Amino acid sequence: MPARRISMRSIKDVLRLTQAGLSQRQIADALGISHGVVGKYQQLAKHSTLAEAELAALSETELAARLLTNRDVEQSPPIRAEPDFAYLHSQLKLKGVTRWLLWEEYRNEHPDGYAYTQFCVHYRRWRQTVSPVMRQTHTPVRAVYL
Repeated sequence: MPARRISMRSIKDVLRLTQAGLSQRQIADALGISHGVVGKYQQLAKHSTLAEAELAALSETELAARLLTNRDVEQSPPIRAEPDFAYLHSQLKLKGVTRWLLWEEYRNEHPDGYAYTQFCVHYRRWRQTVSPVMRQTHTPVRAVYL
């Protein structure tokens, strides 16, 4: 689970204290955050097109747009093609068909798709959502006595 992002007010304080010449550890102690987080936001400010003084003068929403938006887009995980789990489930009922064979077919179609372990994990997760119960309705048959 990803860590919770600190408030924009804290980020502005990091930039302000950096300008004042405090070290990462001193800033971390003053704000009650880790020195790694301080370094992370100092690096984001350093790679920004604006100077630290200009970043500190921005409003919180403008600062978020400058520092965080581009970074989130660049580090988004690659989208992998999802296998057709209903097809896999029906094929696994056939004799001689294994998950490994189905995974090989999947990888031939999608070379950048899931590795075997993640393929099995996603299939297992999908299979838990499928109800194993098949409801059958029975209509009563009237008996005719002669």
